[in-house]
Amino acid sequence: WVKVMLSANTDEVLKTRGVSLTGGVLVGASQGSHQAELPATVSVQSAINTIAAALVFNELSHEDGYDAFDADEDGKVSLSDLRAAASQLELDISEWSCKTLVESLDSEKMGFIPKEAWMEAMGAANTEDILKSRGIGAVAVAAEAATSQKPAATSDTAAIQLTINAIGAALVYNDLSAEDGYDAFDEDEDGKVSLSDLKAAIQTLQ
Repeated sequence: WVKVMLSANTDEVLKTRGVSLTGGVLVGASQGSHQAELPATVSVQSAINTIAAALVFNELSHEDGYDAFDADEDGKVSLSDLRAAASQLELDISEWSCKTLVESLDSEKMGFIPKEAWMEAMGAANTEDILKSRGIGAVAVAAEAATSQKPAATSDTAAIQLTINAIGAALVYNDLSAEDGYDAFDEDEDGKVSLSDLKAAIQTLQ
């Protein structure tokens, strides 16, 4: 456990949550707080990146994505539309981030995100880190393995590494050492981290 956690690549996972590690110090979140309010610009960009990544994953153009997020089909993406779409797609975008995103892109205070502002924001989004953190990198590896007739187990290895990175990032975010993290993940306190312990701890930390 300790060896694996120390080898984890946590930076990309933390970045997708709007948190960065500068000089060994977490920037963008209060240490040990799961409900830290991030700066508006960080929250907005994180939400934009997440939405854009969802469009890429679902093979939607930015314009088609605007229509897809228009839940009530009135030709405009309002705050309620954004909330509904984010919830349906399980995008992990908070209520505050949704509100801040709409306010940021609705420069003329019309009560919705204009399509032009949407297109510009989505076009400038950084989707790569988000997709990697969701395991899309593993899908790409699996596709490559299929076309090159390499063992399919390669994708499993990539998926396992993504899980390790996510757990390692959770330990960094909560200011836990690899050793303390093992104890924290030992839900039934029997000195061992079993599959049930791991599932329970991941559910708690979501």
